[in-house]
Amino acid sequence: RTETLGLVRDQLKKIETAAHHYELYSDKILPLARQAVQSNRVAYETSSANFLELITAQRVLQDVESTHVNHLADYQVAVAELDAIVGIEDWLPSQNFRERRKSK
Repeated sequence: RTETLGLVRDQLKKIETAAHHYELYSDKILPLARQAVQSNRVAYETSSANFLELITAQRVLQDVESTHVNHLADYQVAVAELDAIVGIEDWLPSQNFRERRKSK
């Protein structure tokens, strides 16, 4: 029982961390990377920036998008691992549990 509790705590921490990273990328980092591409595009079109600056901003955006998706995958894996340890229904609010049961 103590071992299971420790595993659950570790898994909840992984879920919390992955969710935090995903939200950070969704709310802050991804919009900034998109804005940088747009700014560089406008600057390039007005000859204020060179082509290298534009494609660098686009590459950074692709890297950010990839990392964003990886954080979502990390979250989903962590939730699946928690489910394997204890069964996810034990950790969901009762209303969500009932809704999931009805949909099955």
